[in-house]
Amino acid sequence: MSREEWQIYHRTIGGFARTYTEQQAVGREELDAGPAVKQIDFALCDNCVWVVLFTVVSLTSEDVKSKLKTLRGQFDVMFNYYSPLVHPAHHFITGPLALNTKILQYGTAKDQLPPIPLMDRLMTVLGLCFDSLKEGDRTPYNVALHEFMIDYNSRDDPRVDPKPQHIDAWQSPEALLQFAIDIYGQHKPGSLDRKQHVNFRPAVFNEPAPASMHLDQTYRTELDDASPSLFATSEADGVVSQMDENAQLLATIHRRSSGGGGASSLQLERARSRFEVLTPAFERDSRLTPTCGG
Repeated sequence: MSREEWQIYHRTIGGFARTYTEQQAVGREELDAGPAVKQIDFALCDNCVWVVLFTVVSLTSEDVKSKLKTLRGQFDVMFNYYSPLVHPAHHFITGPLALNTKILQYGTAKDQLPPIPLMDRLMTVLGLCFDSLKEGDRTPYNVALHEFMIDYNSRDDPRVDPKPQHIDAWQSPEALLQFAIDIYGQHKPGSLDRKQHVNFRPAVFNEPAPASMHLDQTYRTELDDASPSLFATSEADGVVSQMDENAQLLATIHRRSSGGGGASSLQLERARSRFEVLTPAFERDSRLTPTCGG
């Protein structure tokens, strides 16, 4: 859709969203986010709807507590779900680290899983999986992780001289992640998942999707081979003059019909047809996607 059409759309719906958060009767408790929502300047927002929703979600204390509880519960899911026959080790290690980062969006460092307990749990899970290997599981990738666990389990034995890269890897969760990435890149195990499983990605199921639109970006939607592309930036204004005409029609249809003159059936049909084309494109672009547990 054009920039002008987008401005009309998100400011109108954003106004509805802001009105919905306001106190409507004396004696009702105001949302914690109420004062901040009132101060939002829509003229400075790329997506007023998202700004209102994000402000409410971020500053509502009850919601923050429930989100923190949900996020902390996902540590056990990640530690219990990992399977070395399916998931690369770095996919697994990334999960708790990303979860700790996500927790900071709603809480403080006190709400995170501290580095030492996190490292202990990561190494416990990896130990259960790679301390020993069956004959059929001795791939180069698995053997590299097995040798790493042998050095880790013998780290206090003065007779053992562990590899320097192994010593570096068990110093912190971040170092362990880098080691796992290096091992994966070196051996490229083709039998493991290439895409990180959703269980290793932190999730807050009722937060708004970040759909802010920047003016220097071009949004393009191919409708079909015979239809022109739709652009959302000023650089393409000359290419989509028909888009501008439809944007003006959508912007004025309500004013004309409510002013008594009414809109022609042809205009209404054009607006309805155009809206049906634009709606799925807008919705798509604004959407918010046996184990060794320990």
